[in-house]
Amino acid sequence: MYPDTQYLSGKEQEKVFKHFKKVIDKRDSGLITKSLYNHLHVHCDFIAHYDIFGFRGYYSGLSFREFVEHFDLNNPETVYWRHWLRGDYTEINQDMARYVTLQAPTIYAELDAEQKKLELALAMKLLEKHSVSVPITSSKSVDTFEKKTHTIFVPEANGQLVIGF
Repeated sequence: MYPDTQYLSGKEQEKVFKHFKKVIDKRDSGLITKSLYNHLHVHCDFIAHYDIFGFRGYYSGLSFREFVEHFDLNNPETVYWRHWLRGDYTEINQDMARYVTLQAPTIYAELDAEQKKLELALAMKLLEKHSVSVPITSSKSVDTFEKKTHTIFVPEANGQLVIGF
């Protein structure tokens, strides 16, 4: 499928692409293999982050978005930094970019939902720390807690916090 190059045979590139797809599908930078890591920082314009462990750590959790954005062809922020899509590894790199671009909206939505969940959990802990009760309203259910000094509503429709005193 991929042409042999000076540093990677076509078969090795197929393995790299297979590993890449697994990382994207599982949304897990911890699955980055040594061969994929080498391809990413040598042929895809990524910073090495000292070693594979630093690389995996840097793009873990919510920072996986930055990894995805690098390949997302619809990301306007990277439009001038795509020189890595040309050259000896054009075919595999373009396949990687196309693969991510198709999944990017879903990945971004999942990461946004996870970030919102984490932020709301933190907000709840802070409110609890300061003895502020929180009635949460949503279209599905209404949970009411004992009111103390402040009331905070978290509308499900738009995700904004509306604070009433």
